Amino acid sequence: MSEKPIEDNKTPARPERGVYLKKIIKENKFYFVVLTILFIWFPIYPILELNKLEGGTEHHVSVWAPIAWLYQLFGYWVAALFLPVLILGLVGYCVYIMFYRKAKK
Repeated sequence: MSEKPIEDNKTPARPERGVYLKKIIKENKFYFVVLTILFIWFPIYPILELNKLEGGTEHHVSVWAPIAWLYQLFGYWVAALFLPVLILGLVGYCVYIMFYRKAKK
């Protein structure tokens, strides 16, 4: 008597990684575009304002309070690089959540 192998129909086929990424981009394309524009403009504006202050063309500029505080304590470079580093950290964390946490489930 020949035994047939038992097929496991409970395990779904795993799609390729590229298919999953394309699905995410397709569903959230508007948000990716808006966030990309904001992530580019958001760190540039305070840098432009701090450049005016450092160059002496302005005596008072308006920037976000934590950036002004960092500028007073640590100087130009820490204040200028605060937002780009913060945004890179947030993007990295979001990528971690989208790909690695979901892959563990």
